[in-house]
Amino acid sequence: MRLSYQYYTSLLNVFEYGAFLFGINNSYDNPIDLYYINKQLAEMFGIKESIVRNEPNHFIKQLDAKARLDYDAFIAHLVTAIDDEPFEYESVYMKRLFICYTFKFDEVNHMCLVLDVEEFVKDYDLNFTSKEEVGKYRLKQIEHIFSVQSEMIRRSQSQMLSLIYRLNKAQAIAHVGNWEYNLVEESLWASEEAYTIFGLDHNETHMDMDHILKLIHPDDVDRFKLHLEQMRLGIPNLSDHFSFFYPKTKELKFFYSFCEPRFNHEHELISITGVIQDTTDRAVYENMLIEKNENITTLYEELLVKKKALEKQFSEIQLHKNKYELSENRYQTLVDGSQDVIYSCDLNGDILAANYRFCQLFNVNKEEVIGKNATDFYNYSTGYETWKRAFNQTIKDKRVATIEQSYEDNGVIKTFDITFSPIMNQNKYVVGVTITKHNITNMRSNEERIKHLSMHDVLTNLPNRNALFDKLSVEMIEKVEDEKLALMFIDMDNFKKVNDTLGHQTGDELLKAVGRRLASCLRAKDFIARLSGDEFAILLTGIDQNGDVSIIIDRIQKKINQSFKIAEHEIELSVSMGIAFYPTDATSAEELLKCADTAMHKTKDIGRNSYSFYSGEMRHDILSRMKYETQLKAALKNKEFELYYQPQYSIDNILRGFEALIRWNSPTLGMVPPLEFIPLAEETGLIHNIGDWVTETAIKQCKAWQEHFDFQGVMAINISPIQLQKDTFIKDAVKLIQNNDIGSHHIELEITETLFIDNYDMALSVLDGLKEEGFRIALDDFGTGYSSLSYLKRLPINLLKIDKSFINELDFDNPEGNITGSIISLVHKLSIETIAEGVETVEQMNYLVHAKCDNLQGYHLGRPMKAEAAEMILLELQETK
Repeated sequence: MRLSYQYYTSLLNVFEYGAFLFGINNSYDNPIDLYYINKQLAEMFGIKESIVRNEPNHFIKQLDAKARLDYDAFIAHLVTAIDDEPFEYESVYMKRLFICYTFKFDEVNHMCLVLDVEEFVKDYDLNFTSKEEVGKYRLKQIEHIFSVQSEMIRRSQSQMLSLIYRLNKAQAIAHVGNWEYNLVEESLWASEEAYTIFGLDHNETHMDMDHILKLIHPDDVDRFKLHLEQMRLGIPNLSDHFSFFYPKTKELKFFYSFCEPRFNHEHELISITGVIQDTTDRAVYENMLIEKNENITTLYEELLVKKKALEKQFSEIQLHKNKYELSENRYQTLVDGSQDVIYSCDLNGDILAANYRFCQLFNVNKEEVIGKNATDFYNYSTGYETWKRAFNQTIKDKRVATIEQSYEDNGVIKTFDITFSPIMNQNKYVVGVTITKHNITNMRSNEERIKHLSMHDVLTNLPNRNALFDKLSVEMIEKVEDEKLALMFIDMDNFKKVNDTLGHQTGDELLKAVGRRLASCLRAKDFIARLSGDEFAILLTGIDQNGDVSIIIDRIQKKINQSFKIAEHEIELSVSMGIAFYPTDATSAEELLKCADTAMHKTKDIGRNSYSFYSGEMRHDILSRMKYETQLKAALKNKEFELYYQPQYSIDNILRGFEALIRWNSPTLGMVPPLEFIPLAEETGLIHNIGDWVTETAIKQCKAWQEHFDFQGVMAINISPIQLQKDTFIKDAVKLIQNNDIGSHHIELEITETLFIDNYDMALSVLDGLKEEGFRIALDDFGTGYSSLSYLKRLPINLLKIDKSFINELDFDNPEGNITGSIISLVHKLSIETIAEGVETVEQMNYLVHAKCDNLQGYHLGRPMKAEAAEMILLELQETK
């Protein structure tokens, strides 16, 4: 460690000889760094001013030309001198002989003593007979001087060790360590406390920047690297906070780093000196303060929630706290303006202050209130003990307490939220309590209304599905052992026609009337609910035998079968009912409702306007259906569906295109045809996912055939009516053809007549939209349902498919009796193309060709096949071109 300039001064100025400290560098022009010069040396070079200001350069600047030559010659001797061996130097400028002695002062510095021989002999009046005697005497003097100097260095080193010990001790107490990073040697020196802060052993571990970097928390690594880069750039006053893992315990600790750059005389950055401080305790304390602050914030927010009505007043009080503290009258005015009852009590319950609403409530003046006990104004019959308990709890816990109480106010039952807030003095002792009574009667009324709405149907005001399940759960628990519960599932027959023909307003009025009639058929202990749409449920309790249910059924049928008078309309109505019993048919509310629903659908199947009791056979059907439904849900995920492609030909035997037909290759059920699983998919809603897969797969296949076989035909895709009800169907279809870069005119969407039965206008709108986007539209299964040539004029269809049933019934012995030819002729007059499906024989094909049917499809022309087989047909056509 380099000694301080203060020590240099005290040491050099004791010499009677010229003396200075210097360091050796590699500069050719100036081979030494001059650190300090005493006044004797300055005088030897003719400079009278003492250089004691630590400014050796000032000395050099004052040398005249001759003295500068003398100084340069002296430096030339000095650089080549050997430590601890004296050399002679004769001054040209002063014409005198000097004896110089150079030695190493410390690790990096050197000292030189300069003795003026003539002055020395003259001053001490010494008589020497030869230069040898002068030299001997001079050596003794120098040895004496250096023995003194060595003792001073020893004492200085002792003091320095003491200072180092004190410094290390002070650093340990303050948890502060210092370090120096030598950029020239790329070495890092650190104090003992620096090692201690990082949990490293000073004797076993060599500390370097990479070692420290490994300890830094990952979240701080990038910032620490930036810190190191800034250090190397010499940025002054660089500081930051970092976290690291203590290597011995792996616990997270924190430290603060501050550093300063150090430059040489050429302003080059040579080292960086800095300090680090362990700030773990402070960080933990700050985190603890943050956590406490968060807890206080949470408590404050809870208080605000419970005082919604006072939020505006209290926020104004908080914002103008200083003003209100200076003006008690302003505060009192604000409190008096509140619609809440507010009063403050001391620890005994004696009232210290009360607002205007308090006085108004109890019809007293403020002068009559102050000093009286709060219990004097409390009705003991309306929860006094609860009030007192909350009051005492607030004082004990020093926290806000809240209770809710209801009592009569001017003949009206009102509900109040009562808040007890502790009043604290400067020493955090509770000195009183402020009580706030907030009227929440309207809020509770609204909550009851919301609760009622959540459990009742808005239209009929009957209990809803949630209420039914709650009632079922209670009755199942409280049911007498020998009795049963009966659940009736009731569905109005053909209610949709009422909405479609007479409007929804009439339909709503009809639903209300049906609800009233059903309720009038029940016993006092029975329960009715509207489930949704035109579905109702009735729960019959205390059933001993099925005859009890039959009586209710008979009442319902008689009531419902009477015509309804709605506005100007006479409406005839019937209902289908399904009945299930608990616990014989089901053991849970959900299962019981499902059983009753199943029985109701059985009634629909057998003709409606009747009722059915749930049976074990129905249970078997449900379980089979559920199992089938579960397998169907997994089929899409497990990629069990396949697309087959059946070719379509024109009557000229030219390939028109292919119809994409889905097949379900189930690992447990085998190959399942569409007619078996499509209805279930439509009923469960799975048809959307399955239909999307079919459409996307078929479009991609069509695009692939276009690229590989120059296929320019159509790809026919069957679309379920349920798919077309989706609002985004047209947008999704357009997106698919755009993503696959295929023209919409290559895609033919096949729809069935059932699409128009439920909502003709909606269906027509969707088909018009698809036609505008360029898609071809085909009407499938024509002639199997409510076929009508009249509405074909309005439909935007390109193709009509004649159903296989017409083809099978062709009578070749009496061709005049076949209606298929008439259908083809009429359809052609509407400018609609035709295709006959199910062509299986030569005779059928010849008839259709003679009847000028445009296109043919069937086993005789080609069975449904996988994509690979269809590609063979396309390949043959490509080779023949």
